[in-house]
Amino acid sequence: MAGLIHELMENLTGVMQIYGELTALAQEKRGSIVANDIANIKRITQLETTAVARGAKADKERAIIIKDVCQVLGRKEESLTLTQLADIIKNQPEYEAYAALVESLKAALADLSAANEDNRILVANALDYIEFNINAVRSAMESPGASYGRDGEDFRESASFLDISG
Repeated sequence: MAGLIHELMENLTGVMQIYGELTALAQEKRGSIVANDIANIKRITQLETTAVARGAKADKERAIIIKDVCQVLGRKEESLTLTQLADIIKNQPEYEAYAALVESLKAALADLSAANEDNRILVANALDYIEFNINAVRSAMESPGASYGRDGEDFRESASFLDISG
């Protein structure tokens, strides 16, 4: 059992590193969102995709380890969480290190979730701002009065502000 716990701890350490990378990328992305740096957002998204793929691989490995732990304990794998496993191994020498790792993992996940939530709010605000500007321009084009372009043509007569057909 101790070998399985050590294997699980190595896996969780790797997952925590991935969470750290994703958090750093999310924080970098925040600056790019604010600066409207689309090229950097694209680059960061590609790096995030790679990290998430590594995380998915680590998750599959963790599931295999948990399955083995459950077989040793005689439990169903769906019923065993990382925190419950900590309670089960309280009297084992690995307990302190394992419990600390699980708590660190929870904190890393909370940091990542907070950074992603911040970015979600920034993107939503940016989209609201864009929609506001489009509506303001559309409203100005539809309002009565003189609405002439540089060439003296009344630009209200165009089919749509967003008409890309020509």
